Amino acid sequence: MKRWIAAAAAIRLALFGVLSPACAAVVTAPIQVAPVQVPVPGPVVLPVSGMAPLQGPLQTGLSSLSGPSALTPSVIPLPTPAVAASPLPAAAAATPSARESLTAQTPLKGQVPGVGEGRKIAEVQPAARRGDLSPAGPVQRMDFKTLWSLPVQWEGIQEHKQAYANLRWVLSTDPAALGQIFDAIKADPRVFTTTLDGMFMSLRSVLRSPLPASERYPAAVSLAQTYAGFLLNLRRRPGLPDSVLRRSEEVLRDFFVENVFVEEFARRIMLDDKLRQLMPPPSLNPARGQTQGRSAPSVMSETPWTMSPPIPAGSRKSTDREFSFVKKLQDLDTRLREVLFQKERLERRLDLAREKGFSRDFVQARAVELANYLRDTVKPILGYAVNGVSRVTDILFRNQFLLGRGYAGDHKTAIFKSDKAHLVLTPEPGGFVVRAALESDIQEAWVLDAVKRSIEEYWQGSFELDGRTVHLRVEVSILRLAPGQPFSAGALKVAEGTTVSHARPDGMYLSRSFSYHTPAHEFGHLLGLPDEYSEVYDGPSRASIHMQNEGSLMGGAAGVLHPRHFRMAYDDLK
Repeated sequence: MKRWIAAAAAIRLALFGVLSPACAAVVTAPIQVAPVQVPVPGPVVLPVSGMAPLQGPLQTGLSSLSGPSALTPSVIPLPTPAVAASPLPAAAAATPSARESLTAQTPLKGQVPGVGEGRKIAEVQPAARRGDLSPAGPVQRMDFKTLWSLPVQWEGIQEHKQAYANLRWVLSTDPAALGQIFDAIKADPRVFTTTLDGMFMSLRSVLRSPLPASERYPAAVSLAQTYAGFLLNLRRRPGLPDSVLRRSEEVLRDFFVENVFVEEFARRIMLDDKLRQLMPPPSLNPARGQTQGRSAPSVMSETPWTMSPPIPAGSRKSTDREFSFVKKLQDLDTRLREVLFQKERLERRLDLAREKGFSRDFVQARAVELANYLRDTVKPILGYAVNGVSRVTDILFRNQFLLGRGYAGDHKTAIFKSDKAHLVLTPEPGGFVVRAALESDIQEAWVLDAVKRSIEEYWQGSFELDGRTVHLRVEVSILRLAPGQPFSAGALKVAEGTTVSHARPDGMYLSRSFSYHTPAHEFGHLLGLPDEYSEVYDGPSRASIHMQNEGSLMGGAAGVLHPRHFRMAYDDLK
């Protein structure tokens, strides 16, 4: 399971060696601003989203990026009370009180170029027809006051308040302020991780902001290169822990050299736009009771419930074998462009057939042609793309930026203890039955029926126990709650999740675009089974590298459950 990690490291060293000298050219000359006129409180460290050891995206999803870590709330006196970490909302707007509380702590004085002064964030010349790709050209330094004046919804502003606050020192040109955060990082490397969290959240917030592309990407490039300059200066400080030096080098190489961070998130936004164009027209969403518009930052809320069909039992793979593959957003972008072109072509042919008064049979043939393409090509790629885009940019990308590592599943270790109050192991002739009592607020009856069928089909098998063959199967009952009705206390849930389906100790959370095998996979996590795959994002190659056991349901979509899975579930429930 560790071979892929060594392979990825070898590729990096071979292609990029030590920190590229190009790093030194990342940052242009800073704008001269007046030094801070007030005492600057010391940088802080608090529980950072994403610091808890991951249990794997498929079973924890984004929740794994928002759980509290083992870090202490602060290591030096805080200017304001630390905010405890809590689950990260999809896009939490910065409330006026939150924004004011940050800026009021250390008012920056002096002449600072702002958005109102012609938006001179960066001097760039956006290339024509590049859409949302980042512009080329020289950029100027970003400072905290300019950043905080942007019309941006700061994601997770309450949960990541102190991480954002640390940016006041990162974006300062005052040597005393910079020296203060350098000293704080030297004294406690956790301050550095908190600061990286602020860098990540602020860059992503700017890139997802409603600013026009001609203003959004100059601002993002300016901010990214200012962060790169801070990391370069940090590396020149004597006495820093090796862990900080190593992480700063990795972040520079993987995300700021060649502008990887900005361009990959720019591509994510273009992909979201293509996915919206491939989806059916916006319609009433019964789960929310309103029509979903095109202004949402993600296509998640606009996606109707869809399920990829089952893989026939005879086509499933039963051999335990690992294989590796690579995903690139650029490749997915190319594929979506082709699919979108063909969809528009078929739609145009149908419209012309109707406008020109062709025969009814000809019009019907064009309609069937379009319907078949939507069913056989568009629908499957939508489910794959929505999941894949979110997985790369929201999970792997972030893990690599903050922690410098990917995710490696361990098939021998249970991820958590099962809920024995709602998963009851009962003896029956020839073996055991697990009776699962679930609750769901999903209103689509066919979705709940598919969940039940998926779990009960996959979860029937046998294993060896004390020299004899024992059978084990699962029976599922799902109580559908009325709209707005709360879950029972301690309920084991089936609920709508993020764009990546996952499980937690309290239930499974499904993406609106899921595959038939997904509920059975997530149910395996509820029984304690871990993932059997590994994945990591490699910045220099702009790709996510994956290794998985394709013959196991816990590792691959076409896999099955083996006797060891049933034995592990039995051991957990007995």
